[in-house]
Amino acid sequence: MCKLAVLITSYNRSELFKKTLKSWLDREEVDTLIIKADSSKREEYEGYKEALEEIKGKSVVYEISDKRSGPTTAKNRVLEMALQNDCRFMIYADDDHYIPTESDVKGSLKILLNGSIGRNSFSR
Repeated sequence: MCKLAVLITSYNRSELFKKTLKSWLDREEVDTLIIKADSSKREEYEGYKEALEEIKGKSVVYEISDKRSGPTTAKNRVLEMALQNDCRFMIYADDDHYIPTESDVKGSLKILLNGSIGRNSFSR
C-alpha cells in the first residue's frame, strides 16, 4: 500500500511536465506518482515517454495517450489508478504545479495524517 501519491495530469506540455515531475521526485514523503498524460502531437507524446522512462527510485504508474481525454476524465482516471494501487492519501497536481520546498509536502502530509481534513472514503 502506498502512503502518499501525487496524481498529475497533463496535456501537450511535456517540457513543463518534466520540471514538475522533478520537483515531486525530490520529495522523500511521496511514495508514488500517478500520471495521466495526453498529447495531440507526436513530439509531446515522445517528451512524456522520455521523461517517464528516466524515473528511478519511485513507484510510478502512468498512462500516456495520443489523444485528449479532457481534464475531468484525466483527473478521474488518475484517481481510479490510485485506488487500484491502494494509495492511502493523494494530492492532485497539474503539470504546472511544483513544490518549491520540502516543508510544503511535510505540512500537507501532517494535516492528512492527523485526520482533520482531506479524508474521503470510497467503497470498492
